[in-house]
Amino acid sequence: MDVWPRDAAGCATLPAMSKFAVLGPGAVGGFLAGALNYRSTQVTIVADEHTSSRLRTHGLHVVSATVGDFTTRPRAIDTLEEPVDVLFITTKTYELQAAVERIKTPPHLIIPLLSGLENVGYLRSRFPDTLVCAASIRIEAEKKDVAEISHTSSFAVIDAGFDDDWLNHRELKPLVDPLGAGGIAFMVSSSEVQVLWSKLVFLNALSLTSALSNMPVGWIRKEPAWRTRLQSALEEGASVAQADGARISVEMTMDYVDHANYQLGSVMQRDLLAGKPLELDGIAGAVLRAGARHGLQLPTIRSLAAEVAAKASMPAPAI
Repeated sequence: MDVWPRDAAGCATLPAMSKFAVLGPGAVGGFLAGALNYRSTQVTIVADEHTSSRLRTHGLHVVSATVGDFTTRPRAIDTLEEPVDVLFITTKTYELQAAVERIKTPPHLIIPLLSGLENVGYLRSRFPDTLVCAASIRIEAEKKDVAEISHTSSFAVIDAGFDDDWLNHRELKPLVDPLGAGGIAFMVSSSEVQVLWSKLVFLNALSLTSALSNMPVGWIRKEPAWRTRLQSALEEGASVAQADGARISVEMTMDYVDHANYQLGSVMQRDLLAGKPLELDGIAGAVLRAGARHGLQLPTIRSLAAEVAAKASMPAPAI
């Protein structure tokens, strides 16, 4: 049955998306909220009391390779009590369960821009009356301070999608224009597993090798032993993705590795160097657990993850 609203001419109309919120204003969330708010889209940042207070006092300063250098003042609160059309979640994987306790009123649509595979399932069980979309973001950004974000890449691309094309058109198409106005490309896919694995295979391999070597991708691709480990991690990740129903080209991914910015590193590398918690379980652990479901051993990923865990003095990922 056609339940879309219709205009005076009887044509089906798409819902207006006017109220946005971002939970977790780190590098990605801060850029997203800043870019949207700068382009006059109503955005609410949801964060801990310290962060929300700083943002209310100082605003949010963004230095972006694509949008420019600007300061904007999105609304900042520590608890979301009112409904919003879209909630972007940009926390670390290990912060997710605590962070969503700040969401007191379920939003209409959640777009989680987190690492790993398992967050969509968790959020769908946590918010059973909310649409939760599989999504990932490709961006290079860094949080210099609570209120200062540096966006260094010439791109910011969100890949999102439901397995249901009706939902893709109905719920996601209205986001193309507001995100595009903020310099963020919005790509819609008809395969949830493809959306999640397309980023994770590369992110996992780069995160593990860069964190363990403490070197950027330009160095890793030129050192034979490290290049072999990176490519092997990509091949193992792609094999799990294929078993899950996604298609990842290792050849094309290695071509990207060979042409990427020499200095490209990973958040895991920076966090390890700074002594911060790592998303090791959310990234490598998710790949290893998916591999175990399909009876795949993944020796390179398992070894790299164990070595990173030892270097960080933390437990290896649970499988």
